[in-house]
Amino acid sequence: MKLLSLIVLFITTVVSTQVNAGNICGDNKLEKITICHAGSEHNPHFVNICVDLPAVHGHLKNHSHDSVGACGSTTQSLNDGVVYACNAGIKHIKPASRVCYQRSNPSLSCNPSACESGQSCDCVCSGETDGPNVVDFMKYNGRSFSNVGQLNEIENDSFWGGTFQARTSTYSEKSGQIDSEGFVVATHDPSNYVLRNNSLSFELGSELYGTEYFVDLCWKNTNEDYAGEFKITPKYSYRNKQLFGQSYVETADILTRTDVECTDDKNQKFNLFDEPWLLFPSQMSEILPQVGTVDGVSFCRVRHYFKENSNSFRPWETKAIEVSTSLEVALTEDQETPLDQGVKLCHPIASESGNTNGMTNSHGNGNGHQDSGLLVCQVLFESNLAYEQFVLDHQDSSHGNSNSSYSVNHNDDSRFTSTRNCEETTGLTMADPVACMLKFATDGYHHDHDFVIGGNGTLIIKENN
Repeated sequence: MKLLSLIVLFITTVVSTQVNAGNICGDNKLEKITICHAGSEHNPHFVNICVDLPAVHGHLKNHSHDSVGACGSTTQSLNDGVVYACNAGIKHIKPASRVCYQRSNPSLSCNPSACESGQSCDCVCSGETDGPNVVDFMKYNGRSFSNVGQLNEIENDSFWGGTFQARTSTYSEKSGQIDSEGFVVATHDPSNYVLRNNSLSFELGSELYGTEYFVDLCWKNTNEDYAGEFKITPKYSYRNKQLFGQSYVETADILTRTDVECTDDKNQKFNLFDEPWLLFPSQMSEILPQVGTVDGVSFCRVRHYFKENSNSFRPWETKAIEVSTSLEVALTEDQETPLDQGVKLCHPIASESGNTNGMTNSHGNGNGHQDSGLLVCQVLFESNLAYEQFVLDHQDSSHGNSNSSYSVNHNDDSRFTSTRNCEETTGLTMADPVACMLKFATDGYHHDHDFVIGGNGTLIIKENN
């Protein structure tokens, strides 16, 4: 019997837009600041946390992925993630018994025992040793990847060297590749597996219809903190490879459905979309499952199932189709990225006549109380990066220990807002910006070329080059 070849083509589409990440400290916790914190080097799951200002140095120094400001606020725009072909599967359930049919009319069953001895008989039967299902198989190029950056190499032939794979629908030979639905699959970890475009083919040589197969397209949210609300738009279609006779879709009575499974930001899986079996249209048309939108997720897998619903014998002549699948995942409209407005800092310093030992929690409480021994520097860092540089560029005063002169000298810092300046926030008198520059130099920050004196006694600090 000739093989039926089904070639599956993958098309991926990605569109960029923006998303709002948020600032969890806000204006109600001026003694703290929002930073974007990574869970670990190997699993940088980003989350916004609110920390004391002196703790910023430890986060930036000990966690290379951490940054000042809400997740996403330093990039100005976030992307739609990455879409890729990720898995395929095939199965053929064993028939309950041997099946016999008339050679002249395969749609009619027959009894071979009724043939007289020595005479030709029009009755033929399926194989006795798993003949109906042992010759279904799929071919593809596929490989694992450790980070999404590697997917930039999928157009290079060297990326796919030695990746050719073949899987039969025979259970015993590929038992380690069987999933919970009974499919022999390319991988059990589609989130970190990629199939080469146009490399997948299902070649069905079973005597009987009854083969089931699927293809998966996957999407990863690559934004910090898995931010964004996304619209998921899968679609697929087919075309006959022959223009005469009854099509494979019609003779096999193909049923189809789409299933979407996602993983949320807490690494919990849930089913986003699962439609019932539908009759595949006998004439070529585009199928658009209405999946909808999802937010707070790290990963989604879109699976298209195809099932031969006919229980008759497969025709002898070759019939084939090409199936095209695509997946677009795009951030929904009207989402905005928080602008990087920098950091507004209030830094108490000792006045010339004040007590230099009175720096610990001795400044005003915001209710009008003022310590005559302290003044306050009002400092505007033009960007989050400028503040990060300020924190990290202080000289370490502990001779190799993890502490720094930043933490030692900034225990009483707070933030000011657009409606309340440092005098109103702390109850202290504003210091001269030049005095603030000198104090920072004494504390170990020596990038004086980054200083600009602005209006209202504000010292402006830019990014250093």
